[in-house]
Amino acid sequence: MPISIDLLCRLRQHNALHFLFIRVVRQHLGSPAGVGTFKHSATLKVVTGDVHNKYSRWNDKPAKEGDILADIIDLLIPLAANNKRPFLLDFSPGEQAYVDVVINALCTGLEALGALRQEYSDLPYLEMKVVDWLGSAMALPASFTHNGGTGGGYVLRSTKEAFTTAMAAAQQLKLQRIKSGTSVSKSEKHIIKRMVVYASSQLDFDSGFYPVFVQALMGASSTGSYDDISSLLRVAYRYGLWLHVDASLGGNLLICNENCDMLRDIEKVHSISVDTHAFLMNAPQATFIWTRNLAVLERGRLVAEQSLNHNPGASDLYEPRPRTPLPALKAYMAMRLNGMNSSQKRIRHVYAMTKRLREFMSKDARLEIINNDRLNVICFRVKGTDIADSNVLTYRLCAFFNKSGRILVTHWMAHGMGMIRMCINHGNANEKVIDEAWNVMKTLVDQFTGYLLRSYKCFST
Repeated sequence: MPISIDLLCRLRQHNALHFLFIRVVRQHLGSPAGVGTFKHSATLKVVTGDVHNKYSRWNDKPAKEGDILADIIDLLIPLAANNKRPFLLDFSPGEQAYVDVVINALCTGLEALGALRQEYSDLPYLEMKVVDWLGSAMALPASFTHNGGTGGGYVLRSTKEAFTTAMAAAQQLKLQRIKSGTSVSKSEKHIIKRMVVYASSQLDFDSGFYPVFVQALMGASSTGSYDDISSLLRVAYRYGLWLHVDASLGGNLLICNENCDMLRDIEKVHSISVDTHAFLMNAPQATFIWTRNLAVLERGRLVAEQSLNHNPGASDLYEPRPRTPLPALKAYMAMRLNGMNSSQKRIRHVYAMTKRLREFMSKDARLEIINNDRLNVICFRVKGTDIADSNVLTYRLCAFFNKSGRILVTHWMAHGMGMIRMCINHGNANEKVIDEAWNVMKTLVDQFTGYLLRSYKCFST
């Protein structure tokens, strides 16, 4: 049914224009159950010059909402559809499903209208509920939930904020233990200056320092790598360290029971965080964090917020704005609308499509896959005469891919080894797209190696 001006007026009177956006999106998206792509009339020809001609100058009088929507539907969307998009394998979210569009539109509208405020006392309980829902689905021990006594968690903005919060909690706990357990009078400032934190590969303790915190990886977003949590636990208990598990990607797999082996010894760690938008849910751009000691984590969260808020170099870690319950609300809506069974099916499907692309790549003798196969991340490099040669070729191939405009990937360095990273998400997880992406990749690799061969011949002569 077409959208009328009368409908616009009624929506405006009820402060509900965001619902109109949902309706427009629904008319131009596919089935709510699938991934949507904008549709447009094949007979509607739009070129860039049309935008320039129509918007040659700023309008003097306010435009009507119907005119804006008409421009979006008849001009901007077809113009965008005329441009062939590259294969987004660079950790981009890709096309959003109908559910994600509805969630983002509703929550953005509610926030803009002031319908949700910090003063609403029931919203923190909603956050507690979704944290416990996901924790239960991941089969985390009851000690990590709000029903387990001293445990619980939060919905934060990013993995970096979760890491900083856990580290600040470890600092507060260590400070309390040192001050209560030593007879030597030391100032708090002196103790904090001697505190150190470690990554899993840096467990080399120097005398005179206070080891505080160590982080283990369970499917890191960088390379999908895993650490041996059991061995790190022994070190953590020996030196009194807070062990935090960064399960950015790997934690999403825990809602599928075939991955329960990843939970070994998880009940002994101090905290664990998961990025749901990286694999499980696209709409809530949020990171869940759980701990066995919620009181300490709460102190750490307050310290982390103050630290990041006053650190000019931490703008990418934390935005200095009041804490909002909207990430939890989005998570609630996504979990309710998708359901656990659909979420499990989605993860298994993305994994199957990642495996399909891996199989294609493994048959190419010029490429070498160098990460594990449990996640939706593929890390590979170009084979060379040695590591240095491989690093140069890999970097140049990554640049060649991105410059072509046909496929977008990212470059990464780990332990001196260069690699190209690709991420399969629900927006590009179907056999047709995977097959087309591989054909494009293979063609570009052929062109790249041909270019290298011609350059070598020219250099030789």
